[in-house]
Amino acid sequence: MVDHLTGRMRHLAFSTQIGTRPHLTFAERYELLRQIAETVGRWDDCRLFAECTDKRSFGGQPPRTPPFEEGFTQVVDRFHRFLESLNPSEHGLLVQDDNDTMARRLTDLMRVFHERGTRWTDQIRFLVETPLFADSQLTSLVQVADVCAYAARRFCEKGEAELFNLIFPRFHQAGTRLVGVRHYTGRRQCTCQICLRH
Repeated sequence: MVDHLTGRMRHLAFSTQIGTRPHLTFAERYELLRQIAETVGRWDDCRLFAECTDKRSFGGQPPRTPPFEEGFTQVVDRFHRFLESLNPSEHGLLVQDDNDTMARRLTDLMRVFHERGTRWTDQIRFLVETPLFADSQLTSLVQVADVCAYAARRFCEKGEAELFNLIFPRFHQAGTRLVGVRHYTGRRQCTCQICLRH
């Protein structure tokens, strides 16, 4: 199944580059997303980490820490704690879609984390110095991560649960507590499954 999906994703990416991309109906595109999410949901050795921010929670005021920076910090810290908890501890690598603007910001932020830690961790010892930046059109695993991000975003913003429920079991848990994903809503009360299990 994974090979089939990877092959289909590569075909679509390659077809786009040479201008012969087949037209997929909405139903066909959604079915491909569903198959990818279903496959991720079955990967027992996979752990997902995400930060979902409800921008309405800032009430029109710019937050002290930009949401992107706060979200990245949350993901780095949660992933690092997961690596640290493994016995023996493992080292990890963040892979990010290649984007010139974001690459500089993320690289600088990771260097700060390695020098000073994060708000919650004094020292980042188990993450490689900077993220690996890869072209998502050429790297199917980044495309799979994009599907997971899409599912989380649609769940938090629109309440669309089908794709999210397929990947939900892969978000990291510490015992019975969900720690791999956070839905930041500020002071606004939320009863979604992320907030209830966090």
